[in-house]
Amino acid sequence: NSKGFAEITALIETSSPKQNNVEFSENNIVLMDFKSGKLLRFDREEKFLNVIAKRGVEGGDFFSYITHKIDEKNQVIYILDWCKILKFSLHGNYLGSLTVLNPKIPEDGIPDDLTLTPDGNLLIHVNNYMGWAKYDYLIIDTLGNEISHHLVKTNYDRTKLPTKHQKLGVASYFYDN
Repeated sequence: NSKGFAEITALIETSSPKQNNVEFSENNIVLMDFKSGKLLRFDREEKFLNVIAKRGVEGGDFFSYITHKIDEKNQVIYILDWCKILKFSLHGNYLGSLTVLNPKIPEDGIPDDLTLTPDGNLLIHVNNYMGWAKYDYLIIDTLGNEISHHLVKTNYDRTKLPTKHQKLGVASYFYDN
């Protein structure tokens, strides 16, 4: 079950056009293999160590993988999966999940990136391309408690947009003008 450098490189090159499917830390390489639907861990010598998580519908499976981050200090891997974050040990033990946004509430937006901050918190970038979301960035601690949020875009009143853009959102107005 040992995969060499050529195999890891092939997985990176063929698994997805996304650039955030591989994460390097001091001791680990963690790679999302989109073909098999598994998040794989290797050591820095490219030796396969274990499967962290897989796509599925059971508890601890991810449904719609977006990205992952390695917290080497705390020996945890975070997977951003739709509107929640799944926590796993480096050995693939499921440690629980954090619900960060509600996909049924448009104002919550859809998370599209995850960053581990230097102080160990999680910064979530919210896709706000339609201008509906309450904020663009959300910072939570590793228990899921909100620390802060930030709205980069200025607030706007959708009713003041030209009629054809009121239903489409502010983004369509800017693209047309």
